[in-house]
Formats: sequence, structure tokens, C-alpha cells
Amino acid sequence: MFLEVPVEIGQQPRLRTPAAAKYCGVSASYLNKGRCYGYGPRYSQLPGGIVVYSIRDLDEWLDSRVRHSTSEAC
Repeated sequence: MFLEVPVEIGQQPRLRTPAAAKYCGVSASYLNKGRCYGYGPRYSQLPGGIVVYSIRDLDEWLDSRVRHSTSEAC
């Protein structure tokens, strides 16, 4: 089984797309489309096209999506 190890940049670990998707409870496809259409979390692109997400940015994105009722705008 493949275990993805976080990429260390500076002092903060970064997750590649599959691990970030698992962390957020969404599919990797959702994050890929979110990058294209601008509705996903912030990310960084490393040389070679490697996309990584900071856990802090993932948490901020998840927190921004908290709702109190189904009648609130998304």
C-alpha cells in the first residue's frame, strides 16, 4: 500500500493532492477542478508541476465552508 509522506517546505508540512483530498474528505478530482475553477483551497505549485497544500490553508478553507443551516448561501 502506498503511504504518502508530507512534503516538508520550511517548517510546515505540505500534502500532495491525494493526501489533501483525504484530509478534507473530498476526492482528488474535486481539488483538481477547484484549482481550475477557483473554488478550492489555496495551493502551491512546485517545480515539475507538483501541487501541494499546507494544512493551515486546508483548515482555513474547511472553516470557511462551515454553515449553521441549509438555508445559508454556499
